[in-house]
This record gives sequence, structure tokens and C-alpha cells, in this order.
Amino acid sequence: MPGDLEETRQTQATVQVIDLDRELAYWRTHYRELAYRSDLRFEDLLPALKLGMDAYIRTRGEHFEALADRLAETYARVRGNSRLDWQRALPVAEAAWRRLESLNAPHWVMRH
Repeated sequence: MPGDLEETRQTQATVQVIDLDRELAYWRTHYRELAYRSDLRFEDLLPALKLGMDAYIRTRGEHFEALADRLAETYARVRGNSRLDWQRALPVAEAAWRRLESLNAPHWVMRH
């Protein structure tokens, strides 16, 4: 149907890919900027980084501050063995969110 094809083209034009492998590689080399203790490993920050990226992709335009309570609940489930409590993980998740935001990467498709 002609209308469906045009709608598909418009949708495809607005979709951009967020390369999670590239983002994780970036954070692997820059995580010390976020670590408040020198003994923290990348793996300690990883759950919060992934949470921030996932929230950016899934929330489609919501403000990070408005998500904090929901993210705290999610972090409690995905934290694993991370040594970061939520108070310390929150700015890490926000940094991942803000980086994607600053790259003008819309909240659409993940490639991993």
C-alpha cells in the first residue's frame, strides 16, 4: 500500500543505531573518571553504565531525573556483584545517559 511504504520510509529516516559495543569500549577506557575509589574495577560500574544506556534507549524523551526511582528498583535487580550501592551508581548511570544524549543519539535501536 502506498501509504504504508511512505510511513516506513519516514520511520527508517528517523531511526539511528546506538552501538553498545562502542559505548562499552569508551567506558572501559574512561571509567576511572567516574570511579570514586581507586580500587573499583570496570565490572563494578558496568551494571550502572548498562542501566543508564538502557534507560536512555527505552524511555524516549523522558528526563533522567524523572526516572531515578524506577532506576533504583531496576538497579537493585541487576546490580549483581557490583560494589556500588545505588547512591554511587546513580551518577554513573546518569553519565552513560548524558553521553548518549550529547551524541544526539535518539532513543531507538540497539546494536550489540
